[in-house]
Amino acid sequence: MFEIKLESQTIQLKWGTWAMARACKLAGDLTIDQFFTSLLAGSLEFDKVCIFLRAGVEYANKGVCEFTDMDFSEWVDECGGMFKADGQINDYFNYIVTLTTSQITPLPNSKPAKKKPLK
Repeated sequence: MFEIKLESQTIQLKWGTWAMARACKLAGDLTIDQFFTSLLAGSLEFDKVCIFLRAGVEYANKGVCEFTDMDFSEWVDECGGMFKADGQINDYFNYIVTLTTSQITPLPNSKPAKKKPLK
């Protein structure tokens, strides 16, 4: 669980498989590959920030989100902006990347490809 601490409240955000699927849906039905490309692209657009905040809030609240894009923008402003290196928004994206990439494992039945002997 990740928390954004604002003056007036603390926002609970959760990331995992459901939130990732929800973010893909909110971003226009992206595939997982497109999702990772978008996530790791290094550029933050406001729409992307809203998608990840909404998905995190919804997952933390069992699918419910009573916040709007205007609320999200106020959180971003209160946290020092989208690009503040040591800001909470940047920390949230680092949380997403770290949690997502730590969950990537080979399939249980996958085996390394056997090398064919040289003739």
